[in-house]
Amino acid sequence: MPGLQSSTFLRYISTILLVFVLAGCGHIAANYPVHKTPKSLLPEKFKTPYGGETNLVWLEPDRVHGFLSLWRDTSERAKTFKKLAADSGLEAHREGARMYEELSEEGIAEAALWVFFAKEVDFRCSKGDFEVQFADGTDVRDQGVLYVERRDVEKPYRFTRDGGLILSAEPVGKDEPLRVLLFLSAENLDKKIAKVTYMRDD
Repeated sequence: MPGLQSSTFLRYISTILLVFVLAGCGHIAANYPVHKTPKSLLPEKFKTPYGGETNLVWLEPDRVHGFLSLWRDTSERAKTFKKLAADSGLEAHREGARMYEELSEEGIAEAALWVFFAKEVDFRCSKGDFEVQFADGTDVRDQGVLYVERRDVEKPYRFTRDGGLILSAEPVGKDEPLRVLLFLSAENLDKKIAKVTYMRDD
């Protein structure tokens, strides 16, 4: 009975195929698209060159990541510059000591940021360009005293109080981030800095 034999044979083949499928041997490769979230060029975490921990407080996705490393009274920096001046004898250090002593007398504190940019930009600073928000919900604008350091220019230390500053920033991936100090009222020193917003849009 050829028909019966053929039917039995087909059932036999079907059973074998089913066993292979259930055993995982019947997987058929397919070219399904894999959706991946592009990895940001900007670091999510950062340690200072001195090994200090930081917090990400200035965040503009895919544009700017700024990390807070210090929030302290300027009298501490004045002491540091005095020691540097005594050891080096450099006028730049003596000038730094004088400036920080003046700031301390005026009741000014400093917040140190390490800033990464996703592309090369002209970074512009002037009085009131930054708003600093604290964890308690209060906020304050910077006092118009800004310090920017970049080690590959002739004058690595640049200060401005009432005027502005324009500095071409390094693109991400080259050397070090731009280091920016914001100067705020020392009456806020007991508060935790939660967010820094760059208010300038030109």
